[in-house]
Amino acid sequence: MSELFERIGEMMMAAERVAVLTHMDPDADAIGSAAGLALMLEARGKEVLVPVQGLIRDVVDWLRPEEILRRAWPAEFQPDLIVVVDCSDGARIGGVVAEPLGAFPGVAVINIDHHAGNRMFGDVNWVIEGLSSTCEMMVDFARGVGWDMDERVAGYLLAGIVSDTGRFQYSSTTPATMETAAFLMAKGADLAKINQALELRMTIEGIQLWGEVMSEAALAFDGRVVWSAIRLAGYEDEAKMAGLLSREMVSFLRRQATAEMAILFKEEEAGVVRLTMRSQGAFDCGRVARHFDGGGHKAAAGGQVMGSLEEARLAVWKYLAEEMFE
Repeated sequence: MSELFERIGEMMMAAERVAVLTHMDPDADAIGSAAGLALMLEARGKEVLVPVQGLIRDVVDWLRPEEILRRAWPAEFQPDLIVVVDCSDGARIGGVVAEPLGAFPGVAVINIDHHAGNRMFGDVNWVIEGLSSTCEMMVDFARGVGWDMDERVAGYLLAGIVSDTGRFQYSSTTPATMETAAFLMAKGADLAKINQALELRMTIEGIQLWGEVMSEAALAFDGRVVWSAIRLAGYEDEAKMAGLLSREMVSFLRRQATAEMAILFKEEEAGVVRLTMRSQGAFDCGRVARHFDGGGHKAAAGGQVMGSLEEARLAVWKYLAEEMFE
């Protein structure tokens, strides 16, 4: 690992301008690893751009993400190096510009990720499937190459770890994960504030939407799957909130006593249905997600189906019946 760390560190230090990219609709692990790396690079004299795209839940506002994340790619910014974090597929990158990996021919790409099924699209690929988070990897890298970090960087990285481990509840949480979290707290990361920020704060409309979705929850496959749906009609003003609520909703659905898997079907626009999935036990929802143009982990994953809500449900049911519940 030390040789790989050395190679990645040398590539970063040789670059003057670095673009740090992640997946669309970035979660706390994506934001934390991208922003944490960007700040460490800036501290070493690099010009860094972190373009993001899609829905962003504001869980680290005290760390001033608006100073780092950008909704546009300035035409004058031509990177010497591209680093992609927490993204298993180059096609899912939210880089603001179309096909960011192909927009700069000859520019090397470093791919850093912990998702199963990573497509190894980088010139250098550092992928550890099943590790708790990309933020844990980023801490290992910084410590491996001797890069110090301040309280702000530590906060971003701990937020990603806490979020992606379900607050240290998932099986990906290891003794090394806990040691990494302790290291970041010693650097000044505020675990209590992170946990408070991850608590969902909803508008009254969001609470009403939550109630409707939960009231429609149903079981399938003899109780092995619990599911519900968010319909776009009637919630246009809450469409953004619905996107951010889906992760919390499906996690709540997973509490159903008999289900091995929880699925939330969310109508993002006419003819496009987003799948948000959580599992427990041996069930691998990442496998389901990869079949439906998505990705993720064994316990948490997402995908997309083209069609109506009913067509999406039937497509998923067909796959589950043929491939997962034979």
